[in-house]
Amino acid sequence: MKNQDTNLGCRVILFPEPFFGHLTPMLHLGNALCSKGCSITIIQTRFNAPDPAQFPNFTFHYIQDALSQAESPPSDAWEMIQSVNTSCLDPFRAALTRVLKDASSTKEPIGCLITDPMWGFAGSVADEFNLPKMALRPGGLLAFLVYESLPFLREKGYFSCQGT
Repeated sequence: MKNQDTNLGCRVILFPEPFFGHLTPMLHLGNALCSKGCSITIIQTRFNAPDPAQFPNFTFHYIQDALSQAESPPSDAWEMIQSVNTSCLDPFRAALTRVLKDASSTKEPIGCLITDPMWGFAGSVADEFNLPKMALRPGGLLAFLVYESLPFLREKGYFSCQGT
């Protein structure tokens, strides 16, 4: 019989994309891990940032991003994703450095970084720190099928990736 009182006893760092369909599942995962004894640190952009008062057991580290500083965010979803990806690399690296330094001073082991795969740079930054990493792909089956069909749609000229 499996022990129901498993206590993982480590810190998990979550780095969700700042869009509600990505942020909400990551916060649910954080709650589940917290219930198993993990300490949760969220590295989050200021754009669409959740209210930390709703998550009193989490530690939040905010980073600057292009969208929260823009007078009006791009209306195109792809432009929004590209904007946060290009503006968050250095702030994310700096925040991760602070989190790891804090963890080493408290002797709390870091279990891993769980990030959204839309953050194209997060995995390589984790590798710089020899930090175990995982990706949480929050989209449903329909999103998966759309992503799988993108090469076909590009070949047919329905979806152009200009500048890539």
